[in-house]
Amino acid sequence: MAWTRLALLQAAGQSEQALVKMADLFGYERLPEPERDAGIAAQGEASASRSAEAAEETRTKPKRSPARFPRITKIIPLETGRDDLSKPEYLSETAPRLRPQDMPSGTYSFAAADPVMPMARLLPLLFNSLNQPRAGNGLDQRLLLRRIARGQALCHLPKRHRPRWPQRMQIIVDASQRLEPYWSDFAYIVRQLRQLLGDEAVEAIRFDEDTLGTPESRCIRWPTQDRDQARCWQVPAHDVAILLLGDLGGEDSRASVRWQRQLGRLQSRPAPVLTLSPLQAAPDDNPYTRWLRPNPLNDGITVSRHPASHGFNLQATQPHAMVDILAWLSALPLIDTGLLRRLRRELSWGDSSLEALIWNHPDVRRTGLGIRLHDEVAENYRRHYQQRHAGSDLARRFWETVTEHHQPAYLGLRQLERLNYCVLENQDDAEVRDYFQRLCATAFNNASDANQRHALQMQCKTILASRPQTIWNSKFDELAYSIYAIACRDQIRAGNWPEELEPGFKPESLSWLLPEVSDSSLVAWNFVQIGSQAELQCLMATDSDPALRYLFQIVAPKAFPPQIIRGDSALAKRQILADGTRFAIAEKSGISIESGNRCFHLDAIAKPTWASRICLSHADSRAARLTVSIPWAGREFDNIGWYIDEGHSGSWALPSPFGEDLYGLYADLTVNNVTQRFRWIEPGTFMMGSPADELEREWGGDLPGSETHHPVTLTQGFWLADTAVTQAFWRAVLGGDNPSGFQDSPEHPVEQASWDDVWRFIARLNELMPGLHAQLPTEAQWEYACRAGTATPFSFGANITPEQVNYDGDYPYAGGEKGLNRGKTVAVKSLPANAWGLYEMHGNVWEWCADAWQDNLGESAVVDPYTPGEPGGDRVFRGGSWISLGRNVRSAFREHDAPAERGRGMGFRLALGHAEPRRTVESGAQNSRRFARSGSGLSELRPAGWGTSLLGELRGKGRKKK
Repeated sequence: MAWTRLALLQAAGQSEQALVKMADLFGYERLPEPERDAGIAAQGEASASRSAEAAEETRTKPKRSPARFPRITKIIPLETGRDDLSKPEYLSETAPRLRPQDMPSGTYSFAAADPVMPMARLLPLLFNSLNQPRAGNGLDQRLLLRRIARGQALCHLPKRHRPRWPQRMQIIVDASQRLEPYWSDFAYIVRQLRQLLGDEAVEAIRFDEDTLGTPESRCIRWPTQDRDQARCWQVPAHDVAILLLGDLGGEDSRASVRWQRQLGRLQSRPAPVLTLSPLQAAPDDNPYTRWLRPNPLNDGITVSRHPASHGFNLQATQPHAMVDILAWLSALPLIDTGLLRRLRRELSWGDSSLEALIWNHPDVRRTGLGIRLHDEVAENYRRHYQQRHAGSDLARRFWETVTEHHQPAYLGLRQLERLNYCVLENQDDAEVRDYFQRLCATAFNNASDANQRHALQMQCKTILASRPQTIWNSKFDELAYSIYAIACRDQIRAGNWPEELEPGFKPESLSWLLPEVSDSSLVAWNFVQIGSQAELQCLMATDSDPALRYLFQIVAPKAFPPQIIRGDSALAKRQILADGTRFAIAEKSGISIESGNRCFHLDAIAKPTWASRICLSHADSRAARLTVSIPWAGREFDNIGWYIDEGHSGSWALPSPFGEDLYGLYADLTVNNVTQRFRWIEPGTFMMGSPADELEREWGGDLPGSETHHPVTLTQGFWLADTAVTQAFWRAVLGGDNPSGFQDSPEHPVEQASWDDVWRFIARLNELMPGLHAQLPTEAQWEYACRAGTATPFSFGANITPEQVNYDGDYPYAGGEKGLNRGKTVAVKSLPANAWGLYEMHGNVWEWCADAWQDNLGESAVVDPYTPGEPGGDRVFRGGSWISLGRNVRSAFREHDAPAERGRGMGFRLALGHAEPRRTVESGAQNSRRFARSGSGLSELRPAGWGTSLLGELRGKGRKKK
């Protein structure tokens, strides 16, 4: 092999492995072998020169990531969505404004929630749990008789004791925010007990959360008034009953421990204690459960008349998934406790314990007036609402309940809810539109009253924080931009846009807010590649850098810079570019850059496998041009540029003989006015052979083990003819010699060509076209191309018909229906191509491959396999022919014969490559075996007697038909 200056090391007796290491160290490259005479011996010797040890070294060496270049794949003109981008008329000085009755104050108080359950249902449990027996006037006859029977002295007559409500009761309320949905229920119970027992008999307190569980714990009256003062909590007297309203810490282990420490001081008291918990479960393994006696406060159960002392676990199954419930709530800007309970009951979401699960859900945040969903997740839930509920009868009930509950509330809140309804339900509402137009007019033109202007500006910010993102593509988009202009007027004029913009938001729609925007304010934004991994930097053009080289340029107003859109443009957020912003194009997903009325789609590309070089060239222009070079037939086609026209997808400006269609890249080879098209086959990995469950696999045991299923990786792409060599192309290369038996048309494939004849043809073709490197495909290359990405028996699917493949239709595959038996070849391209644009890979004629035959390919993974074999050894052919059975035209079927054999079904397909096929790295008995037979040719491969052989097969005596 030629190593140029490293030949001294080879002369010194170094191994090839040492040569490989030294070449990598000093940056030398392996030169191609000198041109040899085409033929079997030349191909075998060239491939055998590489040892398995050196190949393993090359494969396992870590590789540097290839350079990636950004390119524009498409430029799409955009519609602004609004024909008129001028200032809306309703923002004029004379436009109607909000009336005094539209701006009331103090109306953010909402109706309290209905009680979880009426007091009448709770009274039996409370009485039986907290009563204190007291002596009455009646005689206890049973006790009297018992004492007499025991002979005890009667100092006094025993009186009968009756259960009575306690004379004093202390109610301890857990007022933590996790139980806020039940605060009104706790207040209801306190009020009812005070009415029953008297205000002096009932004391309601709550603990200070900061001192809870400490010896200095403090408490304060509940409900707390403005003048109430906190005090140290003292253990109540022995005759004071204790009612706990809370969850004893619930699932919060820290809070549970603090409550246990706080209430542990009550354990030695004789007075009764009862806990009412609104959650689904109460602790049943804590030592204080027996004397605290947690019982459920839940509207989904029947309240027991007597207290339980072992905790409880309701295990209630909610009829609606939490995702569905949060989707409903995402439509609302504010959910108070009363509204939450009304919606739960109206829409039958579940029992009252569900309210705490919603209130404390991680996707929910508290606002002081209620709850709402976090902005980061609200839009996902709103999309769920639109997909599942919009337009339904349940949605109608939902909005009616919301409207009824918030009827006394602030008008702005009610109108915001109606706005959300219109956007999510794709409805229009004249009243809503009129209100927000008045609001915008008032806020935009009110310069005298700073307080009112600030209040309205804050209201606009609240609206922006609560409305669906789809508003930018709705019937209310103009109003939304007006509200945005009022809320963010100063930031817009200062050019301070948010880091991310919502989907559908177009800053250009606010150009009316900046009267200085004109043609003179346009600037050029240059996009420059930095680094080698498709990284770009956005730079604003200035007079100080006239020589700046850029990849592409976008002209846009300085106030409205270009925007980056990552992912699906319908859902993805947008990033505003600034001078100096750097960003990278992801390897598997491109990005879009939008500016004004155009959108640029970009992706990142490494050097195509069919190219020998890729680079950015500037030539005489400041704009860079992505170019590639393609080697072909001993010639290098340089400076093939990437071009893009607005409204069209980008493409390479391929010169003749190259082209591109729906199947991909192709090249046309013309010899003596006859053209053969070649398709570029990308490198890749596939499963060679057939799986064990493939029908009629190795049928009849003819070639057992010949289709072993194993992974194969092809590291190099290659050119493959899209058809078998035609008789016209054969004559164009070799003259008038045509061995074919079917000469109906020059476009019929050449047949009756031996493997030796094929290499004589290839040798002549390489003489006519120096540097072409014409050859036969390896067996792995042939099957990889035949499958075209499929794993089924055929590239067309699980079965075939004669309309797809030219084979003997009298013998279909796997019980299929019989079909046409043409009894001869057909012209190439008469039948459908596979997914890679290759015609008649199944049937028509067998196709010789470069490999020598191996009876078993093994099950191990291999890379670029090729077996040169010995001179005279059997060679592989694939694909089946016009006379083959259906099973024999499968992608995995293999056959072989001597290189000198000819037959009426034997043809071939050309491959081109930058280098000759490499020997498989795997060594051993399986891959080194050669299967050679003499005098055992197939019936199809013999020019005479093939009909007799077929007759023998039909009688069950001859060899199985191929």
